[in-house]
Amino acid sequence: VHRARPVDLERPDSKLEAFWRVFWTCD
Repeated sequence: VHRARPVDLERPDSKLEAFWRVFWTCD
């Protein structure tokens, strides 16, 4: 499970990247 860092969450690009990583990892 990939958890995005608070700092990364502040950045839209990083947030989307983290989201997709978690999505594909879970899938």
